Amino acid sequence: MMTTLTITLPHTPRCLSPNAKAPLTPRGAIVAGYKKTAAKSRARNIAWARTWEALNGPGH
Repeated sequence: MMTTLTITLPHTPRCLSPNAKAPLTPRGAIVAGYKKTAAKSRARNIAWARTWEALNGPGH
């Protein structure tokens, strides 16, 4: 028996899109790298938390 689990996540930041605009300056590339790293971390944490809530329920 298969159980279906549906998890709705918010839209991810634009900087995580593969079609995102590239920075025009070296300094801009450094800043964009920091922003992308932070956005990835936030997205992973949100996904983990939503999945945990869906699997364990709000009462656990």
